[in-house]
Amino acid sequence: MKHLVTALFLIVCFTSVRGQYRKLMPFELACDADLVVVAKIKSMDPLRFSGEVTQVVAGEASGGVVSVQRFINTKVAKRWGKYAVGESLLLFLRKDGEHYKIMGEGGEGEKLIMGEEVCIDSRGDGLKNRFGYHSTPSGANIYAEKVPLQDYVGAIQEVRGCAKVAYVEKTTVDQKVEQHPVVTLSCEGPQKDAIYGKSWVHSTMMEQAEKHVKGAQ
Repeated sequence: MKHLVTALFLIVCFTSVRGQYRKLMPFELACDADLVVVAKIKSMDPLRFSGEVTQVVAGEASGGVVSVQRFINTKVAKRWGKYAVGESLLLFLRKDGEHYKIMGEGGEGEKLIMGEEVCIDSRGDGLKNRFGYHSTPSGANIYAEKVPLQDYVGAIQEVRGCAKVAYVEKTTVDQKVEQHPVVTLSCEGPQKDAIYGKSWVHSTMMEQAEKHVKGAQ
């Protein structure tokens, strides 16, 4: 009986671990994206959506439109609702041939914008001042932190200009190989302090980056 209980415990633990994934932190999204844009969905098909770019935050977008592979829900990460024409999004993207992919295994690189605020939903990590439920334009509820869009955009640009990210491989207990960030900072002293002083979004993102500076892990 004791052996059976032990075996069941190990199975539960193994299943739990397999159901997890390493969420990309906000500073990783900011520093490692090929392209960061504010875009509004203008059309879509079952695989992708086309977003009309209204603001280029980082990187280069040609033609004013990006073609992005849609995020598909998994057992451990779900979008706040179905894709809808007219949705405004903050997108952290990686180039994938002629198209782009949303960063993060759980779709962390896709944020809903409502009015002048961006919603950091439960797939995101680290920018948690106060979470709550918010009704979206499509009628869905999103469990998220609402952040002033321009604060977030400014933090992306400032931290991206200060921190460079590389990755090292680490093996998890279930033998899954994950990429973990190592940061190099190019700003110090007053320049770094100025970033911390601009908003809680800036300071939180910068603090995250500093925790992953090479030699500080």
